[in-house]
Amino acid sequence: MSGGLSGFGTALGGLFGRRGPSRRSPAATAREGTETGGGGNSRRGAVDAEAPACSVTAGEGVTAGELVAGVHHGDIRRLVVVSTWSDRRRSGGVEIVRRLTASGLTCVLIDLTGEDHVATAMGLRPDCEGFATLAEGLSSLTDVIHRDHFTRAHVVPSAGYKIRSTDPVEQADLRLFLAAFAEAYECTVTEFDRNAVDRLPVILDEETALVVAGPPGVDVRSGDLVHALGAIGIEDLLFMESTGPSTGAGA
Repeated sequence: MSGGLSGFGTALGGLFGRRGPSRRSPAATAREGTETGGGGNSRRGAVDAEAPACSVTAGEGVTAGELVAGVHHGDIRRLVVVSTWSDRRRSGGVEIVRRLTASGLTCVLIDLTGEDHVATAMGLRPDCEGFATLAEGLSSLTDVIHRDHFTRAHVVPSAGYKIRSTDPVEQADLRLFLAAFAEAYECTVTEFDRNAVDRLPVILDEETALVVAGPPGVDVRSGDLVHALGAIGIEDLLFMESTGPSTGAGA
């Protein structure tokens, strides 16, 4: 399976004109990117005008624009987003992937929440093929990539996918799928189920930044979540305050 996934990533990456990877580290690298202003990756597109260079430290809040600037001027290409709105239709991942795409990057949002809110927000049918059918071998990688109805962003809907933390084979396949998408796109954004944060270590590595997204005051509102993350050794994260689009192009 790994050979096929690698081939998919290489082929699709060539289609997009993806340059070779230049990875460094997770949230710290994303934060450093917001400080450099005109780093070596700025050739990949104009950064959002509302995303000036700024200094952000671990646990502080960032805007979506600042996060985009960090991606452009740093080396992080994988973001995992946990959204904290009480209205589960709202998604930080949708806003981030749309802003990254608008800034000139080829991006895909991968929904691992097990729900259909992301698909609905991006104008897709709830029954379209997605990560669950991919994991079950019922769909190919290209079958599950859809176009956001409102922007040029791509999305892989959940289609009911759930991570089973005790299944090592499934975990290995999940990492391979995510690596294939990372090879194909300049940036990948994964929306993760906030009720399954104990399974986050399956997909986190030194090349991935974790973003906790929510309404103003998300850092305060996320006390229980941050405690749960700390209990499994995850402390390096960013807080993104946002209105969190629920439907349409309002990202």
